Amino acid sequence: MGYRLSQLTTSALLVSLASGALLLTPWLSESRMRDLCIEKRQLVSRLQVVMNCDSYAFLRLAERPARVLEKQDSARLSRPAYPVVGWVASVPFRSANALVKRFAASRFGGRRWYESPLNPYYLGYLLINWVALVAATYLFLRITKLSSAFSAAAIIPLTLLLVNGVTKAFFWTPHLQMFNVLIPMLAVNLTLQRSAGPRWTVGALMLAGLLCGLSSLGYGAFIVLFAAISASILLLPGLLRGNYWWLKLMIGWVAFFLPLSIWRAYVIGETGGFYMHETVAYGQFVWISNAFREGGVTRLVAEWIANSRLFFGTLWLTAAFPALLLAVALGIVSRAGKRSGLRFREVALPITSYYVVAIPFFALMGYYGLRLTWALAPPLLILIGLVLTPLLATGDKPLPRFVPYALSAGYAAYTIWFDHTAYITQYH
Repeated sequence: MGYRLSQLTTSALLVSLASGALLLTPWLSESRMRDLCIEKRQLVSRLQVVMNCDSYAFLRLAERPARVLEKQDSARLSRPAYPVVGWVASVPFRSANALVKRFAASRFGGRRWYESPLNPYYLGYLLINWVALVAATYLFLRITKLSSAFSAAAIIPLTLLLVNGVTKAFFWTPHLQMFNVLIPMLAVNLTLQRSAGPRWTVGALMLAGLLCGLSSLGYGAFIVLFAAISASILLLPGLLRGNYWWLKLMIGWVAFFLPLSIWRAYVIGETGGFYMHETVAYGQFVWISNAFREGGVTRLVAEWIANSRLFFGTLWLTAAFPALLLAVALGIVSRAGKRSGLRFREVALPITSYYVVAIPFFALMGYYGLRLTWALAPPLLILIGLVLTPLLATGDKPLPRFVPYALSAGYAAYTIWFDHTAYITQYH
């Protein structure tokens, strides 16, 4: 228990330091911010952050989640859970506001003049972002079995996990992108725990499906999490206890789609229809059937080639540096004769299960951006942590301990200082 608490504490401290460092990012020009649909927002005193244009809709919905049924907010109709979670996360900040306001009123003769300079709903969304990154960091430590987020073997991969174009653009603004950091870690950890411990039961699988289905009402990419669990069972049916594993897996998927089915039926009953912005406005996934209907196989192949180019272009930009770092670390391990210390076999099934579903999911989406494809990078960071562990173990070390800290500091400074607007740009 103490070991896990220590991991959680160091994870929270590292995330706090990393998110604070992101505030040092230089400002873009006003015209460039308009092009990217972002703007400055003053918090307190001279502290300013970048706000994404989507964030104002999230703030409005957190104030009253029922607005998701109104026409002006129908773009969020398929993701109603995120504003609800934002409303819940804002409760402590709204309560603190009320207490301070009550104190001010009693102290100054009943005049209720006090208003907090910070929007409690904004703070609630920041809390969600912070918790998501802390959870991702903690899961990284559990998967790699490293003792601390500040250890020499952990500092490089965790710096890449917490200081990157996604966190730089979206941590300080209400948005869904921190889940692209968390979901890969959840997928690998859940599969790893089941492959090394008790097997899945039909009840546990149904519960996982239901929770992933509920989470997908907040962010659709949570389907990748349950799909990765399913892929691990397909690759190794022994992970699911008992016979008829395929039937139990189908039952898990029924549980996954149950929340969406209930929500969709409710919305149709209330409004007479159901609008999914992702498919209507951006053609996500439905581009496949649309292309075939409009031009047959020829049109489908042409669009598939065009989309594949966009996808692999974003994949190259997001995964090239972690892949290069992993290759260099493996080269040093090979030269030092420390391959026996690697634990790749343990994570082979979890990482393979994740990539088997995540790569096709993001490749076939039909809507591309570095912030989405970045979700394919975290498993590489896990592998980097596993490679660095024997390199930095006590005894004969081929890699001095100061090297990871120096590389992490240099990478963080470069990432924070230089423009990463490509992570905000959309491609579709």
